[in-house]
Parts: sequence; structure tokens; C-alpha cells
Amino acid sequence: MEITVSEADAYHELRGNADWQYFGTDAEKLAGLYRASDYIRAHYRVQDTDEAAALVREATIRLAPSIDNLSALRDAAGIKTKKEQLDTLSEETTYFDSISAADPFPDITALLSPVTLPVSSGKGISIIRLVR
Repeated sequence: MEITVSEADAYHELRGNADWQYFGTDAEKLAGLYRASDYIRAHYRVQDTDEAAALVREATIRLAPSIDNLSALRDAAGIKTKKEQLDTLSEETTYFDSISAADPFPDITALLSPVTLPVSSGKGISIIRLVR
């Protein structure tokens, strides 16, 4: 799905989004659109329909100005990290509390919700029968 910078400019101009106006050059804006598209493909499973394509397109344009603030948004959403340092080694292990419960982009999730497919939580039990 190709989204042009001029299309994104028009979308944000109509909504008075000054963040996009000062986002940077056209190349930086295009890179932001690609990062937003990558995020959406990685975090949302959507139907393969024209309606879904239109909503993904809008979500990508809407998300582009704020995609670089992902770590700050996660911190604001209450995702905390725990670090553990072993006594004899200088290795640190980082744990995340409730990372799946916090949504850094709830407006994008709400926009895509009509076309999002259910995702298995992976908490079910699988039974496999081995035959020799």
C-alpha cells in the first residue's frame, strides 16, 4: 500500500495537526509512514477487505507523527521494567510487567477494531497423539 507524503500532508492539514507539519522533510515523513505501516502490520491482524485497507491506510497516516514516541508512550501507559543483576556477573536481565495489557496507541486500536481478526492467546491446551 503506497501512501504519498502529499496525501498524508492533506490529511493532517485538514485536521490541524501541527506535529506533522514540523515532522521534517518529505523523506523523513515518508520514513515515518513506513515505520507506522511496519508497526501496524506487526501488531494488528486485519481482514482482507476494501474497508480494512481504507482503515489501515488512515491508521498509518494517523500514526506516523507519533510512531517515534513509542517508548515514551509505553512509559506513560504504565509499563514498568524490572532489572536484575547477578552477583558474580555484570549481566542485567530486564523483565516487563503487563506489556500486553498496555496499548500505546488506543486510538489506532479503536480505529482498526471493526476489521481486526481475533488472535489466539496461546493459552489453550494442545493435545498431540503420537503414533509409532
